[in-house]
Amino acid sequence: MGSPTGADGRRSTRRALFETIDKPTLKPLPLDPYEYAEWKKARVNVDYHIEMGGHYYSMPYQLVKEQVDVRLTSTTLIQAYPRVRKSMTGNRFNTDNESLYQGAGYHKF
Repeated sequence: MGSPTGADGRRSTRRALFETIDKPTLKPLPLDPYEYAEWKKARVNVDYHIEMGGHYYSMPYQLVKEQVDVRLTSTTLIQAYPRVRKSMTGNRFNTDNESLYQGAGYHKF
């Protein structure tokens, strides 16, 4: 098999074609490495928590009984809207007391 032919009909090396066509259009690699994520649906329970992978994460009390979309990575759980970000470290219950209803019958978990 012969050498590839350039647009002008001349024979060129792959290296020469790369240098003239591909290299000028390359962009730098992203600063952050790729992080695998899964999207899941969860329903907010009456205790303001959703369950993901055996752990329970508090959500804003306004979302009780609502279904939410959750983005799950190895280190973070993010609820899509309204945006809530939770660390996936710690014990089984990850409760943010600021997201809880402060009215009658309020108890800290």
